[in-house]
Amino acid sequence: MNFLVEKALAYSKDILNRVDNYPLSWLELKEKISTNQGVYIIKHNSDGVIYVGKGKNLKRRLISCHLSGEKKVSTSSFRRKVIIFYGLTAGKPLLNWIEKNTKVAFIEIENSDICHLTEALLIAKLRSKKLLNSA
Repeated sequence: MNFLVEKALAYSKDILNRVDNYPLSWLELKEKISTNQGVYIIKHNSDGVIYVGKGKNLKRRLISCHLSGEKKVSTSSFRRKVIIFYGLTAGKPLLNWIEKNTKVAFIEIENSDICHLTEALLIAKLRSKKLLNSA
């Protein structure tokens, strides 16, 4: 098996274990997240995993883009899809819903090729569930 695929599979297993067993609240995430590159999973408290993403700067992607209270949602496909799927309003109502109903797991991945591949493998694996990436 290709080295990149092996590494991506290992990272995929690791982050799935984290989201199942040790998901972080958004408050915990703010304290632990780094500015490194990586992959993240957002899990709804009752619907399971609802989103998989990657970012060159995890802190900026998750905190500034996805956990924003702004009415403008153009920087976050996650927020746009939550609005559509769950029928929410952008701004504070959306921010409050995200903080109350979801948790996050992330994994830092230095190699950008492995990062992209890990995200793609996770989306493919989880596509049959309520994954907003597929909506």
